[in-house]
Amino acid sequence: MGKKRSFKYNVLKTWSFSYLVVFVIPILLFLVFISLSISLLDREVGYYNSLAIEHVGSQFDKVFQQINQAAEEFLLDDSISSFTGYDDVSDIPSFYLYQEVASISRIVNSQSVVEGLILFSPDLDLYLSGEHYGRISFLSDIKEYSMEMTSGDVEEIFLQHSNFMQIFDASFSLPSGNLVRRMLVVRPLNFAEIGRRNRFYVAAVVNIADILGSSTNYDPYHDLMIFSRLSGEMVYDISDSDDIDDFKLDEIVGSSGELRDSMTAVQESKDSNFVYVVRIDKAQYFRMIYLLLVLALAYVAFTIVFGFIFCLRNIRRNWKELSFAIEKTGADTEQAENIYSPFVSSVSRLEEEKAGLSMIVASQTDSLKTSMIEKLVLAQDDAEFISKRALQECGIEFVSDVFLIYLVCGEEGFDVEKLVIDTFASSSVHVYPFSSAHGSAFLFNFLVSSGFDESRTYHDIAIQSKGMMAAHPEITDAAASDLANGLSGIGTAYLDTINTLEYKKSNMLREFVFYRDIVEMSKHARFSYPSEVQYTIAKAVEEAKGDEAVEAIRSIVDENRANGVSPRHMRYLLFSIANTVLRISQKLEDRYPGLKALQIPPIMQTRNFEASQLRLEENVKSLCESVIEMKNIVGDITKENYSLYANALALISSRYCDAQLNVSEIADHLGVSIAFLSKVFKKYHNMNISDYISRYRVQESKKLLLEKVSINEIVELCGFGSLRTYMRVFKKFEGVTPGKYRVLNSEEL
Repeated sequence: MGKKRSFKYNVLKTWSFSYLVVFVIPILLFLVFISLSISLLDREVGYYNSLAIEHVGSQFDKVFQQINQAAEEFLLDDSISSFTGYDDVSDIPSFYLYQEVASISRIVNSQSVVEGLILFSPDLDLYLSGEHYGRISFLSDIKEYSMEMTSGDVEEIFLQHSNFMQIFDASFSLPSGNLVRRMLVVRPLNFAEIGRRNRFYVAAVVNIADILGSSTNYDPYHDLMIFSRLSGEMVYDISDSDDIDDFKLDEIVGSSGELRDSMTAVQESKDSNFVYVVRIDKAQYFRMIYLLLVLALAYVAFTIVFGFIFCLRNIRRNWKELSFAIEKTGADTEQAENIYSPFVSSVSRLEEEKAGLSMIVASQTDSLKTSMIEKLVLAQDDAEFISKRALQECGIEFVSDVFLIYLVCGEEGFDVEKLVIDTFASSSVHVYPFSSAHGSAFLFNFLVSSGFDESRTYHDIAIQSKGMMAAHPEITDAAASDLANGLSGIGTAYLDTINTLEYKKSNMLREFVFYRDIVEMSKHARFSYPSEVQYTIAKAVEEAKGDEAVEAIRSIVDENRANGVSPRHMRYLLFSIANTVLRISQKLEDRYPGLKALQIPPIMQTRNFEASQLRLEENVKSLCESVIEMKNIVGDITKENYSLYANALALISSRYCDAQLNVSEIADHLGVSIAFLSKVFKKYHNMNISDYISRYRVQESKKLLLEKVSINEIVELCGFGSLRTYMRVFKKFEGVTPGKYRVLNSEEL
């Protein structure tokens, strides 16, 4: 009896120690980790904040360097000195003003972060920008550079004299309601000309996102502010922190300042009269750490109670099971180690063998199911020997005798099987994949109830297929058979599906269709579409006679409708007309590079025939108008100059991803001068070649943005050279940053 107690005591002691290790040690390690994390973060916060202020100072100093550089270029301009001899803006010759506007535009285009420049004189009541000139009092009405200013703002900024650089808020709201953060930096044209008559100033519009990225805050835990070194007041707050609006610079950097403990980095600007301050709120910075610590303490308390109950119950249950096993085996408890250890190891080994056997059985079962489905589909002559009972023994139990074969062709590496199963499988549709040389193949089995409707089933599959193909461009084609009854009809349905795919490829059909659609269209038995009508439509489209083409379409449609053709076969007729137009449009695209592509509306699966016909007619007219426009632009395509233009287009299309590609590189490659190439290109394209290169790269980058490609990869793939250049060029053509464009278009999708 004592030996048994000793054995039980040793076993229970071992189990108790194991449970203690499982529950307590992870808790202790977690608490130690939290403590070390708080200590290390507190030590490193000062270091990282100093890096932050160095980065901020470097970025903003570059901005002020560019503004000072622009001011120096204005000082070297003789037009500025000539303005001082006039008393009113109306006395200044317009030629001088236009000349200065052009000069400002050139300077703005040479800057990377400055969106706009305004040169103004409060004495003359004159302002000049890269686009306009006029009286300062009109700035609030003109909304120059999208600045939302009142007359009071204009008076405060542009009609006051100052001897040092100033910063004002120039933010504006987009139609979507989002705020574009910008600042207006104003400085005298020459700091040394104090008291001079008709003194000039420079105002530069700077986008904060171009400096620090698309986020309005520099960092979730940092506040970035700019103070005037002369007045000590804050002139710009990037973080919009309400609790620091009333503080002065000396209160922040002083030894007794109220914010001294929370402010970790201050740096003076090397190129302006400003001081940068990066403030970190330690309470907010460590908030998650403190929250984790509180949760850890709560977890410790819960685990102590729950662990004790859990360990006690499990030890009792395990001991009961072990005692029963020892009694059944008749083991001698005097040799506890020789009995207990092999018993445990044998149980573990049996569990592992069971798990491995289950995986083997599952794999073999799946393989057997696939093999049976393939034999059922491919071996049509042997289908009668594959009974339902044989299928049930393999784990395949069909819910009815109604089947359909579905074939999908997709790009290599794309998981078509999972996509199709996720799209179509439900309680009423069972999907069985199998191998096929023609793509990914699936056997659909439908649950037939009292409310089963064949036409509704066809419609649902067509709608789901259309949505799946539209959402996944990796799918290149898809087709399906008609509904088949019984196992013997599955093989025929498979052959019908293969024929459907082949028919679509040979006729360049892009819509998802069933076998019955192909049969009806190939017979042409119930609608009339003579070859002379096809020729009339094709010729009218090719000659860009949109009205004639539409009239021919309406005539043949009305003729078939008058002959009593059913709505379904009217859709087949419209589908055939669309394919005729599509073939002609592809020929025109080869003849006129850059021709607007034809958009064919969905026809086969739509219920509104009139709407589809109207959209097709509108697209045909649009195609003809595009052909006319290209003819007017191109003129005589046999001319040597047009060949030069076409070669330039081809070169840009093939090498736009090369950051070194520019007008000079293209001219050298084609063996002509830059001036001649620019003249020829603008003649045929009505656009400067440099602008066309930038726009082409932007258009290609927009496609990658919608495909969720990272910004840095897009910069490299589209040949922009640097992130700053990409941000500036994209903003110029699209009006928003790439990140904002991606968000807006994702919401629309």
